[in-house]
Amino acid sequence: MAKSFKIAICDDEDECVVHIERYLEKFICSNKTQEIKWESFYSAEELLDNYEQNGKEFEVLITDIEMKQLNGVDLANRIRSIDKNIVIFFLTSHTEYAIQCFRPEPMNFWVKPVSYDIFAEDLCRAVQRINKAVRYISIVEERHTIRLNIENIVYIEKEERKTLIHMINGVHKTNKLLSQFEDELPTEMFVRIYQSYIVNIAFVKLIKEKYVILKDTEQSLDVGRTYVENLKHRFIEYKERKAFGNEYL
Repeated sequence: MAKSFKIAICDDEDECVVHIERYLEKFICSNKTQEIKWESFYSAEELLDNYEQNGKEFEVLITDIEMKQLNGVDLANRIRSIDKNIVIFFLTSHTEYAIQCFRPEPMNFWVKPVSYDIFAEDLCRAVQRINKAVRYISIVEERHTIRLNIENIVYIEKEERKTLIHMINGVHKTNKLLSQFEDELPTEMFVRIYQSYIVNIAFVKLIKEKYVILKDTEQSLDVGRTYVENLKHRFIEYKERKAFGNEYL
């Protein structure tokens, strides 16, 4: 399942922002299997304020270098210190900035005006890297958007009006529906086992007819009769992938 992700555009020139937004619209139309969203910012300070409020919300940063006050290289260095995995693209009208750009490890350095072909080719490389990288899912918890590493999700539980995400290091609460999690989570890792439960197969130790036992905690979760066969099938597939060193596709 392709990962959905979000791009941050940062440039203090409206015309340049619109130019990149049009490229993104064209790219998305030709890559409909990949869900891509973006948000535009008109200063480095505005984008950093967003990081302070919402945390690591973006997988890709496209930023101009020459901006008022904080420039794009300093912005990228600040964001790289927060998020080691973000993919960075620099935009500039002056090639002499290239050496400075190596420190935050950008994927590429685009000289304005970048052609659509180069933009699309590089963004395809970014998509491939993101889909192979550790995957995240976003939730809203207490009015803040946070990203959770899906490999650390043990199971998800519907409890009255809230959904609980049980992680290896704690529990998060959100209003997001189980059906929404099903649509977003990779099916090779997560399976519905009951009306109220979605479980990460990697944490299943044993399957019984009416419940599963989780690794480490020995906790048991109910399994609905209509979910048993699919759960067993998916569990066997997981074991086979793991045996061949491909635990997560």
